[in-house]
Amino acid sequence: MLPSYLITESHPRLRIDAGGGICVEYARGGPLVRRDCEDVDYLVLEPYRGVSRRNAPARPFSDSAVEFFDFYVVGGFGLGGYRMVVRGGRASLRRIHEIGLFNGFVKSGEYRAVEKAFENYVREYVSSCIFGCLASMALAGLSEVPLPKAALERRGRIYYAPGLAVYVEPRGRSSAVVEIAASAQRADEFREMAVGLFREAYGVHWAYMGRLLALSPSMLLDVFLSNPRRAVAGPAL
Repeated sequence: MLPSYLITESHPRLRIDAGGGICVEYARGGPLVRRDCEDVDYLVLEPYRGVSRRNAPARPFSDSAVEFFDFYVVGGFGLGGYRMVVRGGRASLRRIHEIGLFNGFVKSGEYRAVEKAFENYVREYVSSCIFGCLASMALAGLSEVPLPKAALERRGRIYYAPGLAVYVEPRGRSSAVVEIAASAQRADEFREMAVGLFREAYGVHWAYMGRLLALSPSMLLDVFLSNPRRAVAGPAL
């Protein structure tokens, strides 16, 4: 797994050694791209190692005549993922899926910025899942999965109530795969539960939002939603 690079309001400038040098700076409306910058200050999420602060230029990845570099901007209520592509001395910026930032995340070092990024991501996802919400996460460092069990009935590995269902599969002593499905009417509870699990866990092996047809729990959870017309039916991200 490759490291992820972040700029925030507190760590606002990333210099990329591509195309003679490119500076990416934090701005509220999106990243500001310039030719060069001083006082470089950004964050790096190294999978299964933690989040650290850096002030040295970052090296891009290369594929024959093309150089590319992925980074994320975290600020306010937003999270944006971007790919800088440099070909023939010309640079272009493209959007990428933000959810990849959290794969291999562990709470070590400057990890609070990543927690904020996850909250922003879930908030934005919930605002758009009008046909229902679905999260799938593999979490590490959980002594137990914090669910409102008193308000949920249980059948095997699935906890459910009208419009809400949660699948829990323990993995070893302190890890679990958790999937949450909710109708649009219970989107706020979905958001609180997903963010709460992320905060409670020590680390995240992977996280996804939306339909995952490869995983059987994604299909099973629909059965436990009270109205099949409101079942999660959105495409996977």
